[in-house]
Amino acid sequence: MRTNAGTCPHLSMAVGNYMHNYYFAPAASSTPWWPSWSPDGKRIAFAMDGSIWTIEMGSTVAKELVYSPREYLSMPEFSPDGKWLAYTADDDAKSINLRLLNIATGQSVDLTTGPHVNHEPAWSPGGQRLAYVSTAPNGHFNVFVMDIVDGRPGKSVQITTDNSFGRDRLYFGNVDVHISPAFSPDGKELLFVSNRGIPLGSCAIWRVPVEPNVMGTPRAKVIHKEETLYRTRPQWSPDGKRMVYASHLGGQYTELFVLPTVGGEPYKMTFSAHDNFLPRWSPDGEWIAYISNEGGVPQLKTMKSWGGEQHVVRIAERRYMRPMGTVSVRIVDDATGAEVAARVYQTAADGKPYTPPDSYERLAALNRHLFHTPGHYITRAPVGAFKIEVTRDFEYEIATTTVDVRPGSTNSVAIRLKRMVDFGARGWQSGSNHVHMNYAGHLHNTPANMLMMARA
Repeated sequence: MRTNAGTCPHLSMAVGNYMHNYYFAPAASSTPWWPSWSPDGKRIAFAMDGSIWTIEMGSTVAKELVYSPREYLSMPEFSPDGKWLAYTADDDAKSINLRLLNIATGQSVDLTTGPHVNHEPAWSPGGQRLAYVSTAPNGHFNVFVMDIVDGRPGKSVQITTDNSFGRDRLYFGNVDVHISPAFSPDGKELLFVSNRGIPLGSCAIWRVPVEPNVMGTPRAKVIHKEETLYRTRPQWSPDGKRMVYASHLGGQYTELFVLPTVGGEPYKMTFSAHDNFLPRWSPDGEWIAYISNEGGVPQLKTMKSWGGEQHVVRIAERRYMRPMGTVSVRIVDDATGAEVAARVYQTAADGKPYTPPDSYERLAALNRHLFHTPGHYITRAPVGAFKIEVTRDFEYEIATTTVDVRPGSTNSVAIRLKRMVDFGARGWQSGSNHVHMNYAGHLHNTPANMLMMARA
């Protein structure tokens, strides 16, 4: 979950909270996010813990591929020849820019710079161009295509331009958005998502030639239109006949669909009581990698494109590029000694939070990373000072402690919360009569988890 638009000054306020809850990459997801297949189909890259990771198919070991101190990395995309990896670097909501990793050398170069949002990279089939979304120069979302020359940024062409709907739209503003580009297998066309001409919702899937300012021409065509949200992210199948995308068409949850690239009737691929999104075809078209929140927090899954066979890509071990230690925390009421639910704010030596993998990381309005815990958790953190701040409702004092994390060691910490006042004993009760249990964001909530969050 990201913060509001005001945190990033060069982002249009018109997009509102829907875009932040559904569209932006989580700054430091504690679990996998944004899958991308390698060209040989043997491994998947993804974002996790603010870094870029890979996992071999059939393995349970995730390996950290790219790390940056005090920046949150996401949206990895392998180049078609496998030599490069485009990804985003989020300066903790101050800006988001594109970088390019030389996989052989481990060195990265900036593809974009400045205070705007530049993200959602998508390679052309030949690997000479990169489509992406940028808010430059006016704070509105448009599609661009950049030449990549010997691993360096070249000329950039703006495919879409700012366009006014003519009046403000509830939740979606006056200016249209153009997001989530994907190249056709021949590199001549793009699919992307835009709400141009749509009074409510973010989505029509458009098919356009790769030309400047193409939306004002008859060559820009709507392939599929529905009032959905920002998770659509269409992608052409390797044979060019179909697209896969995500939608909550006909139900509460986001599901995966396929659709002919010339238009037609959607075919539903998943049938769930949870969300499935961010789908990506394998290079041979036999599998689809995607994110599912079936277990609560997001997880990486694969599905057979014919027949629907599904598998969780289980991560049993995380191999970091740098020395790490383990921190085991127990939070108790100082008077009773009983474990209590709480809200936790962590800051490691590199400035990142390192939320435990079974917890959902959030980003509060003051741009602080936090998670809820029932009273105990285990996490890993880089060596050095690891600050832990704990708070519980309005009746307890904030407790703070700092742990000296050492390589390969485990620190066990008990944090005691002191109660300032017991409002319940004075006849005061708190509650809410307006709660959306699964309305925005990427966590699949349950009544039990909501009660734990309320107690915290």
